[in-house]
Formats: sequence, structure tokens, C-alpha cells
Amino acid sequence: MANQLLVSAPRHLDAYFAASLSIRRRPKRMAPPPPVGRRGGTDSESADGIGTFDVESQAARSSTPTGNGDNEEIDIQAIANDAKDFAQIISLTVLPNVHNGRSDVAEITPFSLFPTPFPRNLFRLAEKVQKAFNLLYFRISNDFEFLSETFEPVAKTNENVRRMLNILKQVHDEGIKQTKTVVLARSDYMCHVITDKETNEQKYELKQIEMNAGQIGGLSVSSRITEMHRRTLWRAGIDATKDQVPDNEAGLGAAEVLYKAWKAFGDPNAIILFVASRTSKNRYGQRHIEYDITNLAEAEGKAIQIVRLSLPGCAKMYKDGNEYDWETLLMFERSTTIMSPTIALDLATQKKVQQILAKPGMVEHYLEDQLEIVPLVRSTFAGLWSLTDKDEETQKAINDAIAHPEKYVIKPNLEGGGHNFFDEKLRKKLQEFTDEEREAHILMQKLSAMRVKNFMMRGHKKPQFGEMTTELGIFGFLLGDRSDGKVLHNVQRGHFMRTKLAEVNEGGVSHGTGVFDSAFLVP
Repeated sequence: MANQLLVSAPRHLDAYFAASLSIRRRPKRMAPPPPVGRRGGTDSESADGIGTFDVESQAARSSTPTGNGDNEEIDIQAIANDAKDFAQIISLTVLPNVHNGRSDVAEITPFSLFPTPFPRNLFRLAEKVQKAFNLLYFRISNDFEFLSETFEPVAKTNENVRRMLNILKQVHDEGIKQTKTVVLARSDYMCHVITDKETNEQKYELKQIEMNAGQIGGLSVSSRITEMHRRTLWRAGIDATKDQVPDNEAGLGAAEVLYKAWKAFGDPNAIILFVASRTSKNRYGQRHIEYDITNLAEAEGKAIQIVRLSLPGCAKMYKDGNEYDWETLLMFERSTTIMSPTIALDLATQKKVQQILAKPGMVEHYLEDQLEIVPLVRSTFAGLWSLTDKDEETQKAINDAIAHPEKYVIKPNLEGGGHNFFDEKLRKKLQEFTDEEREAHILMQKLSAMRVKNFMMRGHKKPQFGEMTTELGIFGFLLGDRSDGKVLHNVQRGHFMRTKLAEVNEGGVSHGTGVFDSAFLVP
């Protein structure tokens, strides 16, 4: 395997790093590796110059790059072996599928061997609009009338939404006991490729897939993936700058907003409660956030009690829960607890709201004091349509989807993936849906994701080379007061990428077809 990868690596990496990619060349005297735990890359370009990456002039055949000859090939297997060891050193690990509640076992987190090239201007755009998205969904979650009107039709066919809506109404009628709330957000995007049919030239656009809030993934793994990729690039002969491999502190951003919420609660004896499934593989990542909170408190001379509650099958209980489970959720909503997410925020970030926001005037209504950012926010929207609206534009899109189903995807309000309809199944559903089923689904433009070549790294498996597509997630954190809409803290901090095999419509890390990733920004 090592010899095979050694021979093929230069061609693969040359395809991965586009020929036009300008990066910092390493001087003949080799630079030291980035230290373990380093948050930043090289600050700027040095005097040795900028040039096109020539993979065959780099070397990574031993634990330290040799750099003492031209046209040396890169040993991918050597980099992969080093990366597996490094993953263990920096805690880029998860629990195995079968762990029986033990915490003394671990395997490496699935990751790409190298970061994925991503257009710098689109990455910066995603960062720029994140605070506006934080505020937008915070304000929507405070609009009881809008949420009620939007989800009453959906509740007719979705038991989960029906129960959530009942709790929302009961808490609203009784009066909210805790007005402060935390928004932990991640906005997911694709780099959408548009190809000119006449010139074959390609244009790239940033298009939002969805907004996630509350129990979002990738917070702690993101910084460690970036640290890993700085090392694998160094092994390949590249000293990445911060402008190429951006700093990544999403986990610290989450810890910071949770610590601020604890202080805003106003009781030094208050606890922070983490509730997670006992079967979750991501216990180590969750622990990192707990430790960051403790460190922030200790730096200010404060002591926080953090309690971790592990429940069997939380996700299944939430989806198919009995009356006791829903009563427990109602109890939290009626208490003075600062929750993340609240029922209101959970509803606000569902697919139906995303589709409604694409209508004229909706974003403007909620961001009326920030109209200058609205065009940038709207520029990230993909085509989104209701399946029940009777206007000419919507009917035209539905008819086009029946004629050309390969250009669209049907998404249910249900979160979690694996429930979308593509191609002939999409055409059939559009022709067979009842009116109530149409209320519970939206029609979305199918994006043409940018494709790259990379290696997937998974525990107990050899590096898998292939063509892949990626999603970019941008993190944002907000602390606000629901009683008056006041924002106490609102930041964008960190990013996260998930990369999967290009031929897979739906899949991801948990399905074995995807890995965690980070961005290598290119012109």
C-alpha cells in the first residue's frame, strides 16, 4: 500500500492543489513543524517568495521533511501514519461504536488528510454574514405569532412539531420565566459551481444549505482538525499562513458564551448542565468545552459547577418520546433555566422557516435596523419554494422540478438528513403528495458542489483517495434577552467542514462516507 501511494501521490496532490494555487514555498533550509497546541499558522508571507506548488519538489518520506533534493515524491502513507499518531496526541478522538459506557477507549476522529481548497472571498462572505444570521434567528424565535402561524399546518402531519408547538403555546400563555437565551449557531454552505455552457468557464457562489442551532456538532473538533492540517501540510512541504489556513476557535467561542450566560444568570451557586445521550461517540469533544468553561471561570477567580447528565438514547427519546419525556422538556421550558436551544429557537431554525425567509421582505422585516447587510445575507440563499403556494413563480418551479427532477431536492421539515427526495423519487412525490404532506416539505434548488480530490482517514482503515464535495459550516454565538430583544453578546468564531464522497447524495461522517475537514483558502 505504501509503495502504491508513494507512486501515485504526486499526481493526486497536484490535482488537489490547483495549478494556479499560489502558496508559500519552503526555503531549502527546512522550517520546524508547527508546535502541538499552536492556534495560529505563519503570520505572513516571507521573503522566500510566492509560487505555484510543485508537489514533486517536496518531500515527506521520514518523520522530518528531508528537503534536500529536487523532484522527491511525497510518501502519503508516511504522512497518514504520522497523522494518526498526531490525532491521538491532540485528542482528535471519539469513542468507538461499542464502548459500553467506558471512557478509557478511543479511536481517531474521521478526517481528511489535507484541508480542502475553498475560495477565500466566499469564506470571508460566510464569516461576514454570520452575526446577522445569529440576530435574524434570535428575533424569529421571539416572534410567537409567526412561529404559530408557520407551524400549525406542519403540525397536522408531524407529531414532533405538534408537541413542540403545544409547549411553545403553553409557555407563552403562562409567561416566560427566563428571558435570557443562548444561540449556538452553525450556518452550513456549499461552494456552488456554475458552468458557462458556451465558454466552459466556471463561476463560484456561496449558497446556504441550512441553519443549525442548539446541539450543533463540530465545535471542539474544528480547532483540532485545523491543527492537524497545519501539520500534514508541513509534512508535504508547505508552511501555511493564517490567511491560507485560518485560526479556528469555535469550541472556545461556545465556552465563552455559555460562561457569559452563567454570569448573566446572577447566582454564583448556579450550575451548567450538559445533557447528552449515553451512546454518544462525541463525549471527548463535549468535555473539551466543559474544560474551556472551567478555565475561563478560573481566570476570573470564579468557580463553576458543571454537571453532565448522560441519558440512554436522548435522540430517540426526543423523536419518539412518551408523555414523561415531553413533560420533562416542558418542565425545563417553564423553569428559570437559560436553555440552548429553546423550543422557539428549535422551531425557528427548521426548514419551513428557511423557505419563508427567501420570500421578499421577510429578512428585511427582522433586520430592519441592519438593512445594509441584507443583500449579502440574501446572496447566500439557494432557490427555495413552498409546495403549497399558488403564485406563478412557485408553480413554475414545481412544474420544472417534475420535468427536470435532477435540478431539485425535496426536503422535509424533519432535521437530521436521510429523508430528502432526489431524481425520480422527487418527481413521484410531487405528483402524489397530499395537501398536508406538501405543507411539511419544501422544494430546494439542487446545488452543484465544487469537487476536489483528497484522502479520507478513518480508524482501522487505509487512506481512501477519491473525488469529494464539501460543506462549510460557520459558527456564531449570541446571548440575548427575549423580553426586550436586547443582544448582550454576538460573535462569529470558528469554522468547520464536512467532506464526503462526491457520488453520494446523502451521507456523512456517521454513515462512513464522510470525514471532518478544514479550509485551505485560495484566490
